[in-house]
Amino acid sequence: RYLRARHWDVKKATKLIQNYVEWRAEMQPESIQWDDIEEEFRTGKVYRLHLSDFKNRHVVILSPGKQNTNNHQQQMKQLVYTMESAIGMKAKEDKNLMDVAPVTTPASEQLIVLLDFTGYTLRNAPPFKTSLETLKILQDYYCERLGEAMLLNPPSVFRVLWKLIRPFIDKRTLRKISFLPRNFKECDILKERFNLDDLDTALGGRGDFPYDHDKYGAMMKAEDEVRKNRPPLIPPRPSASSAEEDS
Repeated sequence: RYLRARHWDVKKATKLIQNYVEWRAEMQPESIQWDDIEEEFRTGKVYRLHLSDFKNRHVVILSPGKQNTNNHQQQMKQLVYTMESAIGMKAKEDKNLMDVAPVTTPASEQLIVLLDFTGYTLRNAPPFKTSLETLKILQDYYCERLGEAMLLNPPSVFRVLWKLIRPFIDKRTLRKISFLPRNFKECDILKERFNLDDLDTALGGRGDFPYDHDKYGAMMKAEDEVRKNRPPLIPPRPSASSAEEDS
């Protein structure tokens, strides 16, 4: 995935992986628990659906208009926690199938992100710093996991942020972003990707599946219990005090 993200440039891909390892050692996604960040989920501003599109891509929902906190670090943990959960739903990669990497990332290894702009205004919009780090996490630390991002009815005020953040989006990622118009619920693009009966009406579907905080929390807590028994993908970075003791 990292080679694809850097167009098979080994030197650039190596640097990207090094940055990822350092970030993961610091962030420690496996250690993030629901109880630590529950308040961030209260309004359903970020979560994953328990379904996939016709390409078998699992779905992550971002609703910036439902922002309810101003804790940047906690918001980033919420995003990472959600990404880990969505990726964890996928089948484990088989080492026997890794001898020859496909030129393009298989859709089944990717996610589709729906950005619901309901209620979005400049007053409740995330700070530029948060938007920029969200992009960096999706683009650099979860390389090639983004298969497509669909922006549902972004208001005109979003254009201000878009002009600021677009220069930081690489061309490969930019091609995966689609702006859907105000009448997006009538567009064929959703019908081509989802069984609309399984998608909530707020997201352009025909189903009745609004975000339920209590049910979602119970599901995430169950996942937390499973994750507790897994070793971290990247060992945590030693603290300054432990480093001094070792010396």
